[in-house]
Amino acid sequence: MITEEEMRQNLTAAGCEEQDIAKILCCFRNGDNEQAMRSVQRLRQVLLDEMHEEQRKIECLDYLTYTVSGKKKRR
Repeated sequence: MITEEEMRQNLTAAGCEEQDIAKILCCFRNGDNEQAMRSVQRLRQVLLDEMHEEQRKIECLDYLTYTVSGKKKRR
């Protein structure tokens, strides 16, 4: 079983805000594992959405690099 300190460390390493960590730990302490897991899943979705947005930005830069490099080669 994971300890509260291990949970805190994991949530901190995932970049969670202190208020979110406190809420999740409080839910676990009170036996409301479902609410705690909903909060974890919500935070996960936020991170996933941010990752997808960053990936889209990288793809824009990759396209620009490809386009500029292709024009250089055709000259």
